[in-house]
Amino acid sequence: MGSLFPICNAYHLGAYQVAINEAADLDSTETHALSSSDAIEKDCYVYRSYIALGSYQVRKALFLSLSRLFVGFFRTREMTKRKSSSRLVLVVAKR
Repeated sequence: MGSLFPICNAYHLGAYQVAINEAADLDSTETHALSSSDAIEKDCYVYRSYIALGSYQVRKALFLSLSRLFVGFFRTREMTKRKSSSRLVLVVAKR
């Protein structure tokens, strides 16, 4: 979260273009290796900043990557539900 603080802070202050620029600066410097969760959080702040600015023509590749994450989240959630329900069936069947 430390490397994302300038982005998060600018977003919450309403300086959306500054948040976008900070994210771009973070991407351009190779010194910060973001974890996957931090990278997702950074992208979310960037998208939310674009939306707040009224710029809905966000880069297509970023939109597709978020869409894939969204679909992956629901697939994982559905698989977890299936596994837990199959465990329940196994426990009930053993009795």
